Amino acid sequence: MTFKTLLLIGIGTCSLFTAAPLINAEIITVDISNSQSFNGRGDPGNRVLQVDLAARLGGTAGQDVIVTGIGWDTIYSSIGVSWGSQARIALGWIKFDTGLPRALGFTPSATDDVVTNEANSTGGIIKLAEAGVTCGKIKAGLSAITFYETYDDDTAGPDGIFEAGSTIAIEAELVPLHGQTLWEGQNYQIGPDVADVDLDLNAEFGKSVSLSGTGKRMAIGAPEQGNRDGRVSIYEETRGKWCKMQSITGKGVSLLGDKV
Repeated sequence: MTFKTLLLIGIGTCSLFTAAPLINAEIITVDISNSQSFNGRGDPGNRVLQVDLAARLGGTAGQDVIVTGIGWDTIYSSIGVSWGSQARIALGWIKFDTGLPRALGFTPSATDDVVTNEANSTGGIIKLAEAGVTCGKIKAGLSAITFYETYDDDTAGPDGIFEAGSTIAIEAELVPLHGQTLWEGQNYQIGPDVADVDLDLNAEFGKSVSLSGTGKRMAIGAPEQGNRDGRVSIYEETRGKWCKMQSITGKGVSLLGDKV
């Protein structure tokens, strides 16, 4: 296996990931034959391949996707004096909860020199969790693969090309829609994180949680609120956000919310 870097590029952090190994993940193979790498990251002249991961997995339009692994089998040739290690590929997406762009960048070649028909392969899938990377849930399952250079040797033309037969493999799985059954042994976050600024710091907000069968309504307990009176708050998911609908406060040392 030959690769130089695997890094997460973007803004903020990803808190959304599965709590157990996925059992329905599939491999999506993307042909990147004849894709040239031109300029630095973010340059409008770079080649970009749009990939509808949800559609490739047989999902519905706009269904979110979780990416759990990446791999590649590439054949790369320099154009001019550019090194093989300067060619980078980025798998980009929009985070479902923040709407901010993220990208997973990787460099197939480790050769700090000009290369011709250099073959590089991960020999399978790199599990992102094992590599210390959690990319979270991709909004609407849409991704963009961008080819760029870490150093632009030729400002007037391409610095290299991924030859015929070059592919990228993306291990991914559809996130169940509301009303669908979650797969056994798996946990998914639905909607963004929930915080309640009206509670005491030691209220133990989230000690107990109960979710409706549709995944649209949720009860969260905070048994230590107040003088251990406790509180239960009811939330409803609307347009991807949890909105508080009602709060119930216990009386006396009732520890309301210890179980919901």
